[in-house]
Amino acid sequence: MLLCSSAAVVAPDRASYTFVKMQKPTHMIETFSARVYEPQGQDCRESDTLVKGFAGKPEDLHKAATRLATLGHRVLVYTHNPRIILDGDPGALPRLITDVIDHFMENTADDLPRRYGGVSLGGAIASGMQKADPEAKPGLYAATGIDLAELVKRRYLFRAMARIVHRASLSEAFANYSLEDLRAEWKEIQIPPSTPFAIALGTRDLIIRPGRIEPTLARWQKDNPDIEVKWLPGRGHNATLKWYDDSIDTMLALAEKIPTPEPLAAVAPLPLGSLAADSQTI
Repeated sequence: MLLCSSAAVVAPDRASYTFVKMQKPTHMIETFSARVYEPQGQDCRESDTLVKGFAGKPEDLHKAATRLATLGHRVLVYTHNPRIILDGDPGALPRLITDVIDHFMENTADDLPRRYGGVSLGGAIASGMQKADPEAKPGLYAATGIDLAELVKRRYLFRAMARIVHRASLSEAFANYSLEDLRAEWKEIQIPPSTPFAIALGTRDLIIRPGRIEPTLARWQKDNPDIEVKWLPGRGHNATLKWYDDSIDTMLALAEKIPTPEPLAAVAPLPLGSLAADSQTI
């Protein structure tokens, strides 16, 4: 069990992190990796997970995780392999969610509350984690909630991005599955948590389009009144993800329904280049 460390006392605006990799023996590819952000010199208040989006980069969610660690949260930031989608196996995403749940539970303290958050496709993964934990603290999400089947079968922008960035054709990968086939495969993933959460959405997001997500939000809030929504005027998909990374205090306050705390005078994330010196595999 990996617990918060209080042995080394360091500046309260710093957080240490290590890098972990996970590969199930039954999988042909490394399915996900995680960075662990430890609050130093203080007791752990809770264990958090943040899950990056489909095209997640090393620096994504670094500011958010560092800030949460300075608040006494132990944070695991997950990156998933894009092959989970690109290989055209609809069962891969549900398996990934199960694996990440197992990893998070195995590497967090049982006596601490847990919180889940994610952005874009990572929001669907984190949502699956939150649904598996009836005692979860309010979740923190951004630019997520889209119909995944429609995303891979009909959304030109997402399909073009997959082709340009990953040189993969989603049309070919999912050629043997209809839109309704994929909706059936991912039905459980599309169900939101029944416990409280907050979600930030951009008004100019071309992937999570406001006109498409608003009816979905209305259905969700009818069943779960403890969903808080923050609209970000003028922000597209990537700008919404950046806002989330920069504004995790605001998301936390929104989810907990408390005033937004004043930011620290100088929150200094550790340089990404120091990762190798702190790496470990579990």
